[in-house]
Amino acid sequence: MEKVMKLILVISLLFSLSYCSRVDRDNTAGVIISVVSIRATSSNGDTGSILYSDVNYEGSYINDTAEIDFRNYLMNQSIVPTFFNNVVLNRYRVTYKRPDNRNTPGVDVPYPFDEVMNIQVNANGSASTGITIVRALAKRETPLWDLQDVEHEVVISTMANIDFWGNDLAGRPVHTMGYLEVLFANWAD
Repeated sequence: MEKVMKLILVISLLFSLSYCSRVDRDNTAGVIISVVSIRATSSNGDTGSILYSDVNYEGSYINDTAEIDFRNYLMNQSIVPTFFNNVVLNRYRVTYKRPDNRNTPGVDVPYPFDEVMNIQVNANGSASTGITIVRALAKRETPLWDLQDVEHEVVISTMANIDFWGNDLAGRPVHTMGYLEVLFANWAD
């Protein structure tokens, strides 16, 4: 019986170690960066938690943007934060996914893209910055270009996955992500 109990203990220990959280795998810094909120701004100036992306706004192709609020949490709240716990986020990637799983870039959804950014989020602090969610160029490529045709009056529903990368000031990598619903159509101007 004692051998069985030891075996169960060893198996459960190995099992628990195999399930490290994503934070443990992607983040070697002593902080956690969190996306607190995303406020989208469409080409006509409307803001909200859903982006209504107009593929042709009054004959123009305009970037759709969002304001992102970040928060920097210390993993160990019992220590005093230092300068090295501050984080600089320096790039992001936007990838689109559809709920029907038709996700071929340039056919079903716009191409993913990477952009640079530069924002410092101090330890136990917060910061905000604006980013591009839909590039104007994407509105001139399929599948968004096809939405301008009156015969194709449809809405493409997607989820924008937004990944952010950077480092704490000791050089250790950090990563976080946020999500935004994006509805593409030739909305009435």
